[in-house]
Amino acid sequence: MPEAPPRGVDPVRVEKILAVIPKRSLRDRVLFTLIARTGVRASEALGVHVEDLTLTPDDEHVTVHGKGGRSRTILFDDPALVALIRRYLHATRYAHGPLFRAAKNHICGPLRYASAQELWTKYNQLCAHAVGSASATGATARPATPDRPARTGPAARRVGAATP
Repeated sequence: MPEAPPRGVDPVRVEKILAVIPKRSLRDRVLFTLIARTGVRASEALGVHVEDLTLTPDDEHVTVHGKGGRSRTILFDDPALVALIRRYLHATRYAHGPLFRAAKNHICGPLRYASAQELWTKYNQLCAHAVGSASATGATARPATPDRPARTGPAARRVGAATP
């Protein structure tokens, strides 16, 4: 039986979730914006190292390492994403190593998938509270995970997932 194409999250919903991420949470904003704008998997985004980024003007891209050890290059065609990444690198002063690091106990190891998933769930819930309850508006909210926003960008269109 063929595998069903991935379901995407409504891009409007993703934008609302990104909007509730506090400005001071720059790491989270960069992580989830990278996933939403490029279509990379959450695991691929979490595996990005500073050395995988090229931010040369007119050649901005990232090399991600995916399933089966395969690497691919993702071009950044969103100037706002590039500016956000540059701001994040300037603020953190990271020159090498994992791009997304945990902040617990000042160890600064790579951010774990489970931690990113918890963050996404938290922001998804904040978004739901910010726009009111689904029952009050007559809308029904679909739960989202870090992998689902990855399906709203170019990857969703490539595999034929429904987009509005």
